[in-house]
Order: sequence, then structure tokens, then C-alpha cells
Amino acid sequence: MLSGNSYYHRIIRKNVIAFGTIFNDLTLIRYQKNSSTEIERFKVPLSYAGKETYITKLLGDPDLQKNIQVLLPRMSFEITGIQYDSNRKLSSFNQIFNTTSLTQLDRVRGGVPYNIEFELNIYARNVEDGTQIVEQILPYFAPDYTVSINYIDNLETKKDVPIILNNVRYSNEYEGGAGTVRYINWTLSFTMKTYFYGPVTSSKIIRTAIANTFYAPESSAIREFEIATSGNGTFKIGETVYQGINLPKATARGVLTEKVNNIITVATTTGLFKENEKVYGESTGAAYELTNIIDRPLQLVLQNVQPNPNTANASDDFGFSETITEFPDIT
Repeated sequence: MLSGNSYYHRIIRKNVIAFGTIFNDLTLIRYQKNSSTEIERFKVPLSYAGKETYITKLLGDPDLQKNIQVLLPRMSFEITGIQYDSNRKLSSFNQIFNTTSLTQLDRVRGGVPYNIEFELNIYARNVEDGTQIVEQILPYFAPDYTVSINYIDNLETKKDVPIILNNVRYSNEYEGGAGTVRYINWTLSFTMKTYFYGPVTSSKIIRTAIANTFYAPESSAIREFEIATSGNGTFKIGETVYQGINLPKATARGVLTEKVNNIITVATTTGLFKENEKVYGESTGAAYELTNIIDRPLQLVLQNVQPNPNTANASDDFGFSETITEFPDIT
């Protein structure tokens, strides 16, 4: 079920910014013909736009006054698809935490892997401009280039994200006669291996851990028995109770330590008491059918652990204070 609370981490936007940042500082230098003498240099403009939309903008000239040499070279990029990547799937139980106070932390489940497909288009007036831009890009992709993205503020969701160059395509676009080159177009296709995250939830911080250690074999432990409401006599605290023909031949025996209504507590010493058989009292001669066995294991240790100092945050250096209470063996 989708979360009822609205959330927005701007993950797609952050991926778009990270991708565009790679290409937003390319510089084109023009030289004198057949010379290495520089005559001009300028930063190549970059924008987020679809190829068809951008080409229409470049070629649209209803007044026949636009000079395309002023517009080019330029670059544009866009998302062309998003696909789930099952090869990078991790356990859904992975979580990322961040403490916001001494008593509360924020958490989010581990990222879900997706691939975002990007297309970068380079538009140039001549071949030289286009190849110069392409040559400034290709050496950095072998075949991937890695950027770091922090997907959610205040949480440790920063990941190194590879951007893979899949292919490079080249085309000449013409206007009018076949001998007239209108513009050069290079198209570079990329795959960005990113992650998406669900909502951030808050919960209390565990600052005290309590552990109880019990000893609970089928014999030699404190046990509770439910006996029938009707029977013979009345059990007495401290007497030996047993099952069997008589006490010397008892299959199970123990000392009755408590009786509340039809629940008796027995510290068993030998044998195994069974349901649907009678329990006898040695001194009182009481006899009742045992209808239900309710085990109550013998507690041995109570352990209480807290951070020391108790004002420590998860990122601080701290130790633990431990209190151990041992209980006597009353079997």
C-alpha cells in the first residue's frame, strides 16, 4: 500500500542537476585557419530540452532574420526513460538512520535501484566545432563517469552514482539543397544508475536494553499447573505433590509453593508431570486431576544496559553501564 503521507525528495531533479553539471562548463576555442592561433573562446550553452523541440527552435525563423551562426554551437539534454534495475536490488529490510535528538531518530528504507536514460545532443554549425566538444567528453567515460549525490538531506544517503556512456551517433542536417550543411548533430546516450527512496519516518531511540535469562527444562523448574475444580481434600503450601501409584513410585514429584484458586505452583524436582492425570498431596492426601500445564521458567539473571553517559548521541563516543541481578536457584 502506498504511503498516505505526501513526500518529495526531489530525486529526479537531483539526478538531472548532477548529470547537467558534468557538461555545463565546456569551452570551445576557435583558431585561425591552418594555424594554432586562437581567435576566440566561449562557454558552450547547455539547456534541458528535447531534441525535436530544440531543433524547431533553432530552425524556426518566420521573419528570415535569424543568424544561426550566432546560435550555435549549443547543447541540450533530456530524460528518455526510467527502468527498474533488479541486478542491484538489496534487501528491503536495509534502513538508513539519523538521530535528530536524544530521544528520536529518522529512518528510511534502503534505496530502490533504477536506471535513468539520458540523451545529450550537441548542435554545431561546422564539423570542427562539434568534434572539439565531443573530444572534451569522451575521455572521461571509460565507459562510465561517477558522481556523488546525497538523495535525502540530513540522512546518510550519499551514493557514488555511475553514468555510463552507451553510444555516440553523428548526423548532418540539411536545409535546402543537399550541398548546404545547416547544422551538425552529435547524440550521446547515457545510463545513470540511481536510487529512489520512500518516505522518512521517525521513531524513538532505544536507550535502555533489558535482558532476562531463564532456565526452563521440562523438569527442575518452577511450573504452574491448572487442576480440576472438583477433587478430594485441600493442598497445603510446602507439601510434596506427585503423580503415580504412590510417592516412592511417583513418576513426577515436586514441592507446592503457591495455590490460587485452581492454579498451583510447583517447584518440580524429578520426573515430568502430565495432563489428564491426578496430582496427589503427600501429607494432605488431596487428589485433583491436572488439566493444563502452564510453564513458568526459572529466572536466573536480569541484565539492564544503558549508554554511558546517558546523554550520548549515536555519533558520540560512549560506553555502557550495566546492572546485573542474579536470582537464587529455588528449585
